[in-house]
Amino acid sequence: MYFFLAEMLGNSIQEQEKDAALFNYLEYSFLWLDEHELNPNFHLVFLLNLTKYLGFYPDTYFNQAPYFDLQEGGFSEQPTLNPLIQGEILTHFKTLLGINFDALSTLKIKKTQRRELLKMVILYFRLHLHGFRKPKSLDVLNAVFE
Repeated sequence: MYFFLAEMLGNSIQEQEKDAALFNYLEYSFLWLDEHELNPNFHLVFLLNLTKYLGFYPDTYFNQAPYFDLQEGGFSEQPTLNPLIQGEILTHFKTLLGINFDALSTLKIKKTQRRELLKMVILYFRLHLHGFRKPKSLDVLNAVFE
């Protein structure tokens, strides 16, 4: 998991200025990960929370809507031509948006759903970060949580 997260961070953080809030989030997250049993959903919560510091955290204003538009970064009542999250995956996505690391043990997400969620989160990063590359370590991460 560390390789995957390191690769995601390397592909995401392009700032050369000091960012104390981002640093504090990363430090807290990795210390938490070191001190707790590995949870197969950690990376999902970590990445979604990371978007707060990168400037594209999902707009949760209409979070009861049946679609999440990945391009627009918000919930929608109607399907659009943009990539969407919907159905059961959307239910898990909404849960991930409102959870902290200490509540990870309460999440019950099947591995196929976790993979789909991760695929959507990575696409969300690609849509919002210029030059973002899909991580090569993704296959390794998927194998670890088989």
